[in-house]
Amino acid sequence: MPQILIVEDDPEIRRALIHALQERGHAVASSPTGMQGLNDALTGEHDLVVLDLGLP
Repeated sequence: MPQILIVEDDPEIRRALIHALQERGHAVASSPTGMQGLNDALTGEHDLVVLDLGLP
């Protein structure tokens, strides 16, 4: 099963993405900040990172 990491600071968008991807059978992890997302991406085993380009 593909492992997807979502890096998104807006909680509503993050929840919607998680819900949509999990409904389609993907394993999803999420990070609310760019720094946490970078750490999670470097230390985890993810097949795909969905990154909010407008992170503060």
